[in-house]
Amino acid sequence: QDGYITEGFEGYDSLTQEQSFTTDVGTFTAGTPGYLSDADSGTKGACDNDDLGLSCDDGLAILNGEDSPFNGRFAIPEGEENNNWLDSMDYYDVTFDVAEGNNAVGFFMTDPNDQGGIMDVTVNGTSHYIELEDIFGGSQSTGAAFYLSFWAEDDIDSMTFIAGDKNDGYGIDNVSVGRVPEPGTLALLGLGLVSLVFANRKRNQVAA
Repeated sequence: QDGYITEGFEGYDSLTQEQSFTTDVGTFTAGTPGYLSDADSGTKGACDNDDLGLSCDDGLAILNGEDSPFNGRFAIPEGEENNNWLDSMDYYDVTFDVAEGNNAVGFFMTDPNDQGGIMDVTVNGTSHYIELEDIFGGSQSTGAAFYLSFWAEDDIDSMTFIAGDKNDGYGIDNVSVGRVPEPGTLALLGLGLVSLVFANRKRNQVAA
């Protein structure tokens, strides 16, 4: 053991869609859909895709490059053994309940739009709200990718991603969690410089 565990979503079949995915790193749960598939009127999103058997209100989905209704979301880092990612399916809110006993979290995020979006990181029962514009430096172009890392003195309970609008979908991949004594030790996770609960953004995209 290297002191941390990583979930790359490779153990799932592509196009698996569930309200909640429980993994070794924690549980990812869909909240409020951005679009309703059974709505009689209104604009439907790309997440409603009959050809792929996907629905905007059937939960999060495991996607890959061959089976995806979205542009700009992809498995990361690139490699023959990394094909899948967890997609938000344009849900307004997605909660990641971190596996118990971990105070460090890191993950890749692709195609965040982030206008008006918020991240709520809960540590020891206390919420810490982060404006996503502050993390990403403004609205991002299609295909932008970031690696985000978080550390806290106490265990991280959960992270909730709250989108600004219906088009604020994103992909998450290679989520790592661990217990480390101080931020400098996060090198073991392959993470970058962090400060307490809040991650310092990597301004440079890791993929285009």
